[in-house]
Amino acid sequence: MKWWGANDEKSIKRFYVVWFVRIADNCISVCISLIGDSKMKEISGLKNLASKMIKIMKEVPAIEKSGRNTFHKYSYATEADISAAFSTAMKNNNVFMFSSITDRECTVFKTAKGADSFLVTVKLEITFIDADSGETFVSTFYGDGTDSGDKGIYKAITGAQKYALMKTFLLQTGDDPENDNQVVNRVNKNHEINNIDKEKVGEALKKAALMGTDALKDAWNKMPSSEKLAIKPKMDEFKRLAEQSVELISEVAQ
Repeated sequence: MKWWGANDEKSIKRFYVVWFVRIADNCISVCISLIGDSKMKEISGLKNLASKMIKIMKEVPAIEKSGRNTFHKYSYATEADISAAFSTAMKNNNVFMFSSITDRECTVFKTAKGADSFLVTVKLEITFIDADSGETFVSTFYGDGTDSGDKGIYKAITGAQKYALMKTFLLQTGDDPENDNQVVNRVNKNHEINNIDKEKVGEALKKAALMGTDALKDAWNKMPSSEKLAIKPKMDEFKRLAEQSVELISEVAQ
C-alpha cells in the first residue's frame, strides 16, 4: 500500500536528484580545493630550487647562434652550444638535470624519392634536482626526429632536451617556430635569387675579369647581395680568368 500519490512520488524523485547534484557539486569543489592546496604546497616547496634556476637564467641570458642552415640560409642556436652554456651554469649552482623517455612512437613514411624514412616522436620527462636541498621539478617535453636509419630517436631526444632548456629558462634566441615572417623572408629571398638573370650578371663579371683581379673585386663589391648569392658558384671561374688576364697583361707590357 502506497502512502503517497503520483505527485508525491515525483516530488521525492526530484528531491533525490537535487540532493545528488548538490552532493556531487560539493565533492568536486572539495577535490579542486585539495588539488589547489597540493599544487601550492608543491610550488612553495621549491623555494631553493626556484632561486637557483633564476640564477641560472641570469647566467645564461642568451646563446650565440653558431649553427647555419645552408639550404634555407638562416642561423640558429645549436644543441651543443645550449647544453654547454647550461651545463656550466648548473654546475655553478649545484643543479642537476636528467631526462627519461616515457613514451615513443615511430611512423614510416615515403620520401619524395620513394625511399623509406622514419619519423620518431618521444615524450621526455625532464627532472631538475637541487643537489643541496633535494628539491625536484619535473616537466614534460616532446621531440620529433626523422632519419632513414636508426638515428631518428636520437634526433628526437636532442630536440626535446634543447627546447626543454630553452623554454624552461625562457632563453631568447629569435628562433620562433610560429614566426611566419622568418619563413616568408627566406622564401622571398630564394625567389629573388631565382629570378636574377645569372647570364647577364655573369657577362658583367667576365668583362671585369678580363681587365684583371682589381676590376673583378670592384665589380663584385658593387653587386647587391642577391646577385652575389646567385653567381657565387661561378666565382672561381671568374677569379682564374682574372689571374690569367693579369699574366697576359704583364707579358704584353714586357
